[in-house]
Amino acid sequence: MPRSKTRALARAARPPVRGGADPMDDDSGRTAARMDYLRRDIRRRLKLMAAARAAREAERAGGDDRADGEA
Repeated sequence: MPRSKTRALARAARPPVRGGADPMDDDSGRTAARMDYLRRDIRRRLKLMAAARAAREAERAGGDDRADGEA
């Protein structure tokens, strides 16, 4: 079972598996357009998460710039 929503989306974006014995491998609803949409969504989410992480790191490294009395 996927450990995160991102992993679940990545799994859903895989090309269909043929002959899978696992019921989780039911690929009947997967279309090329759906997989493309999911891939784009995953990339967008990863970019947003990376930007948020970079902003947090910059904030942590930069400290509070308003300490000199400016508001």
